[in-house]
Amino acid sequence: MIAFIGIGIPVLAIDLFFLIISLANRDKWKTPKLKGGQEEAIEILDKRYAKGEISRQEYKQIKEDIEGFGKSTE
Repeated sequence: MIAFIGIGIPVLAIDLFFLIISLANRDKWKTPKLKGGQEEAIEILDKRYAKGEISRQEYKQIKEDIEGFGKSTE
């Protein structure tokens, strides 16, 4: 039993270390906010429409798709 305590304490310390590191870095692992990407996508769409690369109908459909992305469909 004493052998398990001798092994268990270092293992517990290592687990605690990784838990602290994980909690400290959790903001880095979050998914980026959609708003910035959505605005950039609409800017690109506006430029493509202005250049005549897409029709008005395509522009409207794509813009609706971009603005609706991320919203629930319920």
